[in-house]
Amino acid sequence: GYQLDVLGRALITMTKELVFVNDRVLMLEAALKKHGIDVSADIDGAEPDAEQQAKLDASGQKIVSAIMQALAGQRP
Repeated sequence: GYQLDVLGRALITMTKELVFVNDRVLMLEAALKKHGIDVSADIDGAEPDAEQQAKLDASGQKIVSAIMQALAGQRP
């Protein structure tokens, strides 16, 4: 039905966005490495401090809220 169609489109859209962001991260890492800055190991082993974690949590919550509002037919 309608809801399944909406959820399907939302899932496809989110997947496309995830691929886009992943590509950008990989390109950023490659560009930094080209200039002698290899951040891959730093990122892989990173443990955010309390301030960084708070920023990550807030950013993640903003994304989740926007997705939930879109699925509910609301504008963020």
